[in-house]
Amino acid sequence: GPCKMVAPVLEEIAAEHGMETLPVHTATLKKASTGDGRGSKEAMVRAAKRIVGRKVGEDEADAILMAAWAAEQVR
Repeated sequence: GPCKMVAPVLEEIAAEHGMETLPVHTATLKKASTGDGRGSKEAMVRAAKRIVGRKVGEDEADAILMAAWAAEQVR
């Protein structure tokens, strides 16, 4: 699928900037963010809103939650 084609490009760009990438399964991110590995998109948006304290869209919520998850992994 498209993710398998995009991932190597993103990994290369990250490496060029000295950044590490971490894979995360959708269910893992949902469980970490909402407590339910099958959490809804609405639950994900609410979780992101709690982190940043303002309304966010679905795509922004994904980015916020991935960043929060990654920050926990590298601690």
